[in-house]
Amino acid sequence: MGVLAVVILLVVAFLIGRAASGGDDDDEVAVGATTTSSAVGGPTTSAGGAPVTTAGPGTTAIPETTTEPAGTVMSAEGALLEQAPQPSVQSTEGPDSDCALLDDAGWTVGGCGLVEMAGGPRVWLTESRPSGPFKEWRAFVLHWSQGKGAWLTDLRLSTGDGIAEINVRTADLTADGKPEVVFGFHMTGSGSILAYDVVVDGPGDLAVVGAARGLSHGRATVETGKITDYEAKYPNNEPNCCPAFIQVAEVTYSGGEFRRVETHQDDPGTGPPPAPGDL
Repeated sequence: MGVLAVVILLVVAFLIGRAASGGDDDDEVAVGATTTSSAVGGPTTSAGGAPVTTAGPGTTAIPETTTEPAGTVMSAEGALLEQAPQPSVQSTEGPDSDCALLDDAGWTVGGCGLVEMAGGPRVWLTESRPSGPFKEWRAFVLHWSQGKGAWLTDLRLSTGDGIAEINVRTADLTADGKPEVVFGFHMTGSGSILAYDVVVDGPGDLAVVGAARGLSHGRATVETGKITDYEAKYPNNEPNCCPAFIQVAEVTYSGGEFRRVETHQDDPGTGPPPAPGDL
C-alpha cells in the first residue's frame, strides 16, 4: 500500500472518531448547568412578580425593592375643624385689618394670627363666650377674597361645647419652607383629652385638615419638622388617675402623608415638663 493511501485512511479514521464524540469541546453544554440571559427592552419579572434588573449576558438578575416609610398613616378622621361651604363670609373688614377685628359680635377673641402658608396667607382665629360654668368656643381658618371683598372661611369649629381651651401653634411640618397650623383642643372632663388638627394647604387653595389625633390625658409639642405627642395608656384597666405608662410618639410628614411612629414609653410620674411649643 502506498504512502498516500495510508494517509487517506488515517484522515478518514480521525473524522469518524470526531463525529462519534459529538464535535468540538467548545460546543458541549453540561447537563444541569444554569445559564443566564438578559431581556432586551427593559426589566423582566421574577416568578413572584417582582421586577428584576438585568445588567447583560452572564449576570445575575436582582429584584428591585422599595422601602415603605415607617409609621402609621394618619388621616383627618375625627377632626374637629370642618370644611365650610364656599363661599362663607366671616367678615368684611379690609385685607389689612387686625385679625382681632374678624371675630363675631358677642364673642371674645381668644387668639388670632396671620400665617403665610404655601397656598397663600391665612388667618387663624379662636373666640369664646360664656356658656354656663364653662365657655363655648369657635375656631376659624380664613383667607381674603379680593373678588368677594371679604374674609372667607376655609375651616371652622362650629360646635365648641365641651372644650375648655384652644391653643394654636405654627411650624413648617412638611419641609416646604412655609408653616402649617396646628389647633390643640383641650376637652373638659376627667379624661383630659387633647385633640389636635393639623391644617395644610388643600385643593383650590383652600386650607384643609391633613391629620387629626385624640390623646387621653394628652400633651403635644409642635416644632419644625415634627409633632411629639404623649398619651396615657391603661392596658389593664388601671384607674383614670393612674395610667400604666405614657406612650410617646412622633408625627412627621413623608411622601405626602403624615405618619405616627411610637418611639418609647415614659413613666407617668417622670414625664418631661411642659415646653414652650406645647399645644
